[in-house]
Amino acid sequence: MTKKTIVYTAATLALLILCFVYYFIYNPAGSSNWALKCTFHELTSFHCPGCGGQRAIHYLLHGEIMMALRSNIVYVIGLPFIIYLYYFCVDVYVLGNKDRLNNFLLSTRTAIIVIIIVVIFFIVRNIPLSPFTFLTPP
Repeated sequence: MTKKTIVYTAATLALLILCFVYYFIYNPAGSSNWALKCTFHELTSFHCPGCGGQRAIHYLLHGEIMMALRSNIVYVIGLPFIIYLYYFCVDVYVLGNKDRLNNFLLSTRTAIIVIIIVVIFFIVRNIPLSPFTFLTPP
């Protein structure tokens, strides 16, 4: 490992630990001045695909899987892929391992499918009828 890799790995781990501590202690379901508000929801009163993500992280860190899924099911299911994409981007664009671009596991077809799923989730979670209201954050 090079010195640059060690520094970026340590900085990433420190940032992740700070985020975990913040979301473990902070309860986004309660009212607080520290709450990060969704600008899209504040302006339009629609729930964006990311609404409930902070609560989902909080519930995941406390082991409440069902409440995390209730807060934002697409975010919870997509979290491993988001972590993989973050790791890949840091490895390629920050650490400069350009040879890893040949091993990237996300095709154009997969990206289009993910975008379609997110758009459908955005539309369906804003339908104010009984089965669809379960997709809105509590």
